[in-house]
Amino acid sequence: MSLERHPDHEPRRRFSPLLWMASLAAIAVLALGITGTLSQFTASITNTNNEVETAGPEAFGFSESLVVDGAPQTPECAVASAGDSVNCDTINKNGAVGSPATPIAPGGVRATTVRLANTATGPSGLAGDLSLSVEPCTQDPQVGLANPANNDVAAGDLCAATQVTVACDSNPEFSVGPVSLTAFATGSPYTIAAAVSPDGFVNCTFTTTLPATATAVNLQGITTSQPMTWTFTQTV
Repeated sequence: MSLERHPDHEPRRRFSPLLWMASLAAIAVLALGITGTLSQFTASITNTNNEVETAGPEAFGFSESLVVDGAPQTPECAVASAGDSVNCDTINKNGAVGSPATPIAPGGVRATTVRLANTATGPSGLAGDLSLSVEPCTQDPQVGLANPANNDVAAGDLCAATQVTVACDSNPEFSVGPVSLTAFATGSPYTIAAAVSPDGFVNCTFTTTLPATATAVNLQGITTSQPMTWTFTQTV
């Protein structure tokens, strides 16, 4: 038997691992060359100094002082910096020159002036808007209850009978009243002044009157109370 050789069937070619690795290396070198070339068309700028800063407590705040003969008294009744909530308990706005309550007769008048001042200091000092909130008037004894100071006669409504007027030298000027202490609370809050600048101030005068017509005996021996809150808000 003889073996015939067919010329159209050639032996398989073997792929050399060395040749495969050489091909990969060539591709890697080519890729690096292309990347290096493309990087010449990329530019960047990084901002490294991006910050947010708030002003310190010295940059915002206000104070309340009693004013006598046109001059604010020292020390102030209260000073509030940013975030503070403090009390002023030595000025009676319904009294005479801020003094504690004394018996007022029909036709009597009491007046007190206070100064609200922007206490901001330094180059970052901020302006503020001033407003006043008034709580409902209460009295002792309550309306309709027996009043020992008046032979147990039922107490009348002194909050409704007493009138108050408020005038502030803001720009523009602010005023309200005369209104009863009851209505004074109903109309609250009041916008007193806008954008009070650092070192600026507003004077407000409270005039309290018991009308001469309030002669009913059931208004004797009664004491009213009406807290008020000043709010100073940074001007936007």
